[in-house]
Amino acid sequence: RMQSAGFIVDARTFYSLLTACAQVGDLRAADVTIKQMKDAGIPEDVISHTTLINACATKADPEEARRRFLAMRSSQIQPNGFTLNAMLNVFIVVGDASEAEIW
Repeated sequence: RMQSAGFIVDARTFYSLLTACAQVGDLRAADVTIKQMKDAGIPEDVISHTTLINACATKADPEEARRRFLAMRSSQIQPNGFTLNAMLNVFIVVGDASEAEIW
């Protein structure tokens, strides 16, 4: 809708939308946003993937976080400190101290 209303939609716009999805743990909406981002010619990057992992923490879903982390790596996107912290947070949220120590 923003584009049809004449707003310029850039990477920051999509990051804001992804962050909103992550804050409520809505991975379905986050995936739709990622697709729209790609359709707009904005490639996935470490920020978008890390935000998806943060959504997994909100949902307390470590398996989905692990799957998304591996998908990021298979896409040749290198994790950064924020990504590793997001993974750590997922396991802290679910109370898995032994897995959290790995991250």
